[in-house]
This record gives sequence, C-alpha cells and structure tokens, in this order.
Amino acid sequence: MARAGTESSSNGSNHSRPRKKQRTNKDSDGKRSGQSSKRSTPAPQPPATNDDKPSKKPRLAKDSSASRLLKTTLEASVRTQLKPVQEAEELQPKPPLTFDGKEDFIPFAPDSDDEPSPPQSPSLLSRIEPNRRTSFKRSAEHLDEPGPSSRTRPDAFTNGATPWTWGIDWSRHKSVAQMLHTEVKAFSDYMSPSEEEHETRRLIIMLIDRCVRNQWPDARVLPFGSFETRLYHPLGDIDLVVHCPRLERLSKKNILYQLSRALNHEGLADNVQVIAHARVPIIKFISTYGRFAVDISINQENGIASGRIINGFLQELPALRPLSMVVKTFLRERNMNEVYNGGLGSYSTVCLLVNFLQMHPKIRSGEIRPEENLGTLLIEFLELYGHLFNTENVGVSLRDGGSYFSKSSRGWVDSRQPFLLSIEDPQDASNDVSKGSFQIRQVFRTFAGANEILTAAA
Repeated sequence: MARAGTESSSNGSNHSRPRKKQRTNKDSDGKRSGQSSKRSTPAPQPPATNDDKPSKKPRLAKDSSASRLLKTTLEASVRTQLKPVQEAEELQPKPPLTFDGKEDFIPFAPDSDDEPSPPQSPSLLSRIEPNRRTSFKRSAEHLDEPGPSSRTRPDAFTNGATPWTWGIDWSRHKSVAQMLHTEVKAFSDYMSPSEEEHETRRLIIMLIDRCVRNQWPDARVLPFGSFETRLYHPLGDIDLVVHCPRLERLSKKNILYQLSRALNHEGLADNVQVIAHARVPIIKFISTYGRFAVDISINQENGIASGRIINGFLQELPALRPLSMVVKTFLRERNMNEVYNGGLGSYSTVCLLVNFLQMHPKIRSGEIRPEENLGTLLIEFLELYGHLFNTENVGVSLRDGGSYFSKSSRGWVDSRQPFLLSIEDPQDASNDVSKGSFQIRQVFRTFAGANEILTAAA
C-alpha cells in the first residue's frame, strides 16, 4: 500500500468502503481477548464472487441501548492487519539526503504497456508478512512463535485474511502501482472507525466526564490526539485530559489517586495505575465498558492543540489519512509505535508524513495528485526514511509549507546519540517532538525492509 504524509479529517476518496472485520479489544492484562468483547456479527465469509456484491460493514442495531453499545467492541484486528516485515540485513548504502532539499525523490513509474504484470497475489500487503515478528522486546530478530490459529502463518493470506481487499476486481489494474494504490485506499477505509465505533468511545468518555464532575463540578474531560483526528487504531488507547484551572493549585499525585478511587467506585475502571512520578503524571486503566486502555492527565492541553493542527493538515492533504493509517498500523504491529520503547509515536509519525508530502517535488510542482498515487507514495516514503534520510545532520519542519534544516544550527545534535530524528513541533519551534525515539535506527531499518519487499513485487 501507499500512504500520504499528514493526518486529515477525511481521506478524500469515493472508494466504496470494504467490508470491515470484527475486532477485539485488549483485556485487563493488555492482551487481546477473543470472546468477551467480540461484536455479535457473523464471522467473515470468503471474498465475494464477480456475481456477488461485497457485504456492507456490520452495524449495531438501531434499538441498542447505551449499555449494550458501550459493551460492543472490535474483534482482534491483529489477525488481519499488516504484520511485521523482516528487516533487510544487507542493504546497499545510498547517499544521504542533505538539508538543502535539492535531491529528487524516487521517480514515478510511468503507466506503460511493457510494465511488468501485477503479481498473482491479490494483496501486496501480504508480501510484507514475514514468518517471524520483529519488535523491541529482545532484539531486531526477536520471534513471536505463531500459535495453531495465528494469522502470522505463511499460508494465512491464502485463507482470506485480507478482508480489506474483498470485492476488489484486480483484473482491472494495469500495474503494481495501481494495485498498491487501491489496496492502501481500501485498507484505510477498512481500518477507519465507523460511526458506531466512534460513538462507543464517546459514550465511555461521557461516563468518565460525569465521574470527574462528581469530584470537581467545574472540571471538564476532553479527548485529544487520535480521537479528535479519527486516526486511531481499532484497539488504540483513549487519551483524555482533565481541564480544571483550580486543580493547578493542588498536588497532581493526590488528584490522580482521588480520581482512581472514584473510577473504581463508579465501576468504570479495571487495573487502575497511577503513574505519579512521570514527566507528565497520568492515570492508566482499562475501561469496564469496551475494554479500552485509557490514559488521563491533568491540565495538559498541548495535546488538544496538536489535534487541531493535524486536523488542518488532514483537510489540506487528502493523501495524509490513508498513508497515516497504513504507517501507524505497520509500526503498531511491530511494537515500534510507543516512545517509551524508543519507537516513533503517533504524533511524530503523522508529522513525518506531513513533511514528506509537503517536500515531495512532484507534489510541489503539481505534476501528480497525491490522493491518486498512494501506492507509489508509500514506497517512496519507505525509501526516503529507510535508505536516504540523514538523521545526523537533517531535521524536518512543517512550518510554512515544510522544510529541512540543519540540526547543528538548532543545537539539536546529541553527541551521545547523533542519529536521533529531529522533528520541529508545529506548536513550538523550540521543541523536538521525536527526540525520545532512541530506537529510530531500527524503525528506519524496518522501513527499508518493507521498501525492498514492495519494490521487488513491482
């Protein structure tokens, strides 16, 4: 698949939404549960034939009560989503990108009659599905052995485990680039939250807000991050902030412990943890309804502003949403999406995609419409950051249409970790939002591996 560089409020396409799979949320131990939170819809059927129309995405009954809606969750998406890619171990060195921004990107492959025929596999994403899982748990070669019913088996994709491709007529595609474009678009449609799914999360937020107001009547609970942009993963966390100016005078540790007791008393939370000594103190728990992981902070409102900024980019850059859904899922499935693990966080990922789209020479010159070239753009994004980008010298900025800058000119070169990626915060030019991603070299090596596999398919 291909995707674009920034987050947008809509994907800007009229592509009919492929049938969504059922999903499962995490249980109280942080693992996926297969029974208790399953949506009550029939199991996915084999792909529709040419004579059949693809099934519509399952919806909740109109007469569902709020309680029933809250208990409705998503079935495990990990079984049918992007899986980790084996890292390319012997990559040919390529010249790094310098901050003057004059280097061109990968040339677009022309549509010609002598272009290689599309591969027989209906899903190009299945080609970056290795037999083993890469993560930060032990090393780059760490394996998660698949169980007997795991979708990580090599034959998984022959059993209809790519439901976002159901109903696609691959015979109409003349090139691999067209196939990948269609699949990126279909995957984004498939993974994007439905109105029912979004309302489920909204109702959980409403219950938490009511609990908080019982403690502090003038407080408000506000969602931020991916909830506002609707770029969240089906199993993604719900990030909330309690806004209450008078709480600034009180100890955040005491506030969080008081809130944890209230949530337990109201029966809204399981596995409540107060992390009081972090840079940003938070409370973490699993919601009783829906089994979502929830994080709550106190008066940390920069996340709300960042959501507004990303929504603006999503409107400006239609290719941003589908590319973000693919890249964020790609990282999540490899445990490379959490900053505390050294991975690339959601906000940094979207910022990187925004800058990629802003700086692309063919987009800048108007030679291509990015929303019509998602497959090629995905491959180019993986190529740029997997092979070419010089993180030791170059940083990226989203301001004024996007630019590169010298890290040394900002004083952002860490002598102990000169390889760190630097992304200027769109809200605060003095803040490097990706400086905590200490495993960025492994993230970029994984991008390189995916690029190698997708390029070989073409």
